Amino acid sequence: MTNYHPRNDLVLVLPDQSATHHGTIALPPSAQTTPTTGTVAAVGPGILLDDGNRIPLDLTVGDRVKFTPDNARPHFDVNGSQHLLMHEREIMCTMSDEPVGEMLPPPEAEPAMQTIKVAGIPSASAVGTPT
Repeated sequence: MTNYHPRNDLVLVLPDQSATHHGTIALPPSAQTTPTTGTVAAVGPGILLDDGNRIPLDLTVGDRVKFTPDNARPHFDVNGSQHLLMHEREIMCTMSDEPVGEMLPPPEAEPAMQTIKVAGIPSASAVGTPT
């Protein structure tokens, strides 16, 4: 059994399974979606600075993450499962069922447009109607 230990700011992610079926219909490989979510399996020690200090990563093993799709990422077979190796900056967010905190309210609706009548210019309802 091989254990992988990512270096620096690299993260090893076990991607969620891609959609291979839609209902009872099997999808061809061209229609299958590339997974963009997964679980962090291993985390590197962080970015090494010129002075020898490290900036640790903001991820831990077991975090659920959403990442940018990229078919060129290295894939590794770890105990029979395909894992992806990516930089921390390629991970857009972590996901959880817990509330994040107070969310901003939705923006208020735009005010309705007002019709302005200008002398000498026909209104939109009058354009194209016979006189």
